[in-house]
Amino acid sequence: MIVVCLCSCGVSYVPLTVQRGPEITFRDSITNVLVINRFDVNKVDFILRKEKKKEVYNQGINAEIGQLLNELESIKGIRLIKKSDSLTMARNLKANLDSTVLTFGEIQQLATKYKADYILALENYDAGFVQGDIIKTKNSDGSTTKIAKYSLEIRSSWIMYDKNGNSFRELKGDEIQYHSERSVVSALLAVGPALGSNTKFVQNLSITAGKKVAGYFKSQLISVTRPLYADKTLKPSADAIKRSDFAFAQKELEELTKSDDLTLSSKAYYNLAVIADLKGNKQVAMEFAELSIQKKKNMYASMLINGLKYGTL
Repeated sequence: MIVVCLCSCGVSYVPLTVQRGPEITFRDSITNVLVINRFDVNKVDFILRKEKKKEVYNQGINAEIGQLLNELESIKGIRLIKKSDSLTMARNLKANLDSTVLTFGEIQQLATKYKADYILALENYDAGFVQGDIIKTKNSDGSTTKIAKYSLEIRSSWIMYDKNGNSFRELKGDEIQYHSERSVVSALLAVGPALGSNTKFVQNLSITAGKKVAGYFKSQLISVTRPLYADKTLKPSADAIKRSDFAFAQKELEELTKSDDLTLSSKAYYNLAVIADLKGNKQVAMEFAELSIQKKKNMYASMLINGLKYGTL
């Protein structure tokens, strides 16, 4: 492990890569998951070229769901139900085949029909181009060239339901990617790329969105930054942490936790929590952080606990 440290006012900031477990886990060794589409593209208010844009939306939705199914299929313990039919089975309960909007009662009916423990449903999907800043360039003839940059944005929302139809978790598949730039007269009069002529681009970014949704069920390596107290008495142990000499640092810090100076003791416990986190021991890190707060209220310790508990750090 390579630890690079940035220092400021007695605090070092330690970047590290840590593995976070799945945000969504199941108790049973084998869990039956049904993936459905509850989003009705016919409800979208397309102003121009409705049928063309509707087809682009459908292609994007199919790409995202298809990628999600492939990702989930590779996860141990998850059994997908009727994978090949997941895009259409939501419609089977409706007289109107163009509608995918289901009630909670129908969610329960699907769970019973397909013997699903959970249902993962696409609730909303949106695709469109967003305009970035207008870049102005002064030309030699005194005129001004204005360039607008455009990115494609995919926004999807999924809900996990249990077999009783109760929703308990929202999953986001939001992605944005640079597309192109073009000369414009002004920001107000700028016309961006046409969605209807970018089906492949929409599909590709929707596939990335599908991977993002699947990430809720997977362990992932993420880059985080941990503050580390390095002032005065704590500097020798902090320096040891920077060079990954955890044995020396831990011995020094354990002595400092016994100090009558509650601030010093609190900081020492927090730094012990950072060591535990660097070593991948999440539970011990949280315990040391709790001890830090018990000694004296500590913002960094509170942030570490929340981050480890909820996977936000």
